[in-house]
Amino acid sequence: REEGPGISLPLLVSATKLTTANQQYKACLAIYDYVSEDSALVIDDRSVWSCLLFCAVETRSYKLAPTFWAALKEAGEPTYKDFGNMMRYASTRTDWELALELLADMKAGQKEIERVVYN
Repeated sequence: REEGPGISLPLLVSATKLTTANQQYKACLAIYDYVSEDSALVIDDRSVWSCLLFCAVETRSYKLAPTFWAALKEAGEPTYKDFGNMMRYASTRTDWELALELLADMKAGQKEIERVVYN
């Protein structure tokens, strides 16, 4: 355990997608917490970060969202759903500056903004 759990990236991708699809959000975050101890594991799969971001928002583990968002953007282009999850995060924190930044990022990435609903 000193060198990390030794889980391969393909296994992590599968476990992340499976737990997210089955609405086992806390389990998905626990898996990430476990494998993040492995300094040799490089998570460069965008879908892993997307799932983790969704799980963090769903479980209200808001302190994790910015980390997952940054890693997701580094791994690839965020999808509409990813932006939506970050908007949910921003709205729960009443962070209008982040919401505006997300809208600017969408515009810069040529993602059409159809509507913004704020309750």
